[in-house]
Amino acid sequence: MILGKGLRSSSIPSFYVSYISKKNKNYISCGYEKYGNPRVIMQMKNFGMWLDGYPAISVDINNNTTYSIAIVNPYNISNSFTLEINSLGIKKSFRVLAQSVRQINLCNIIKEKLWTGQFYTYGKNRLITFVINHNSEKISQITTVEHSDPFRAELSYQPRLQFFRNLVHKKIKYIRSIFNN
Repeated sequence: MILGKGLRSSSIPSFYVSYISKKNKNYISCGYEKYGNPRVIMQMKNFGMWLDGYPAISVDINNNTTYSIAIVNPYNISNSFTLEINSLGIKKSFRVLAQSVRQINLCNIIKEKLWTGQFYTYGKNRLITFVINHNSEKISQITTVEHSDPFRAELSYQPRLQFFRNLVHKKIKYIRSIFNN
């Protein structure tokens, strides 16, 4: 049962997928839009490329845990992308065939037994990126599957004058709505 303020349901929203196993950990993963992610559309418009990242990778071979990246190409043409791990100076290009998935085990690229950090993927044509935490010896023993997060091409700082203008605008709109009703 899912409980919370304003929520009481025994079902999971349709964009979530439940992975259930008798031997391994059960987990829920959310899906991803195939084409229409608004942030990616904004990236393509402003930068001419897509950029995804994931901030919380932790590879620990001694505890048999690592991550892989699954790159989905839903298009009818092959696409290339770059995987970048700045803290290790890694920048590698990969190709994903049309309507295919390519999986990249990060411990094979990082070549370190213990590492924590983040990665970025980017390219000229959008690909869908999933991040899979799994056993370093058996990739089928999955802990979690997450989607990456698109780089947000938006302001995180709002100048005081802009904040004040927006506040005044909202108040004027509110007052007008009172008199129009």
